[in-house]
Amino acid sequence: HVERLAHHAVRGEAWEKAVVYIHQAGRKAAARSAHQEALAYFRQAVEALGHLPENRQAIEQAINIRVDLGPVLVAIEGYSASEVEENYTQARELCKQLGETPQLFPVLWGLARVYDHRGKLNMGRELGEQLLSLAQRVQDPALLLEAHHELWANLFSLGELTSALTHTERGIELYNPQQHGQHAFLYGGHDHGVCGLRHRAMTLWLLGYPDQAL
Repeated sequence: HVERLAHHAVRGEAWEKAVVYIHQAGRKAAARSAHQEALAYFRQAVEALGHLPENRQAIEQAINIRVDLGPVLVAIEGYSASEVEENYTQARELCKQLGETPQLFPVLWGLARVYDHRGKLNMGRELGEQLLSLAQRVQDPALLLEAHHELWANLFSLGELTSALTHTERGIELYNPQQHGQHAFLYGGHDHGVCGLRHRAMTLWLLGYPDQAL
């Protein structure tokens, strides 16, 4: 009953517990696509953080809340909304305070998609290449999939079809529905295996291979 625990923690001004419970309530709401409810919880969690000293733990909590807040804002307002860009930009600034942190990856991914949807494709591509570098450094298949996911969409929009096709091939090879089916809640709100096949089909068609595209 995290919602009830969150309520009592706020009323009792037990702010450390309040942040944890409110964040959990937001994630619970987001998992069932109750986006407006999740948005209210995440905003309340950010507000509750203001009552805590600004130390490493608080910064990590702030980043995690904003990482979870991003997809909810996207579902409600779309990637082009200014609040979405502001959320990911603030999360990126918080990551800089911590140095090397795994939380940077989903933050940069979200920001890259913001740039892509706003037509700032070269900025999106730059972040996509940074994502690929981060994923290759740790050799995490899940992160590699998401780096390819960003790049195949970006490069397709840029008209660099051969490169886009390469990223779809690598992403499809990595994709496992059992392992990566839940990625939609954090990265883009859709299934990445389907996204890769869709982009691969469109790219093959435009390159002149309609039979393969079909």
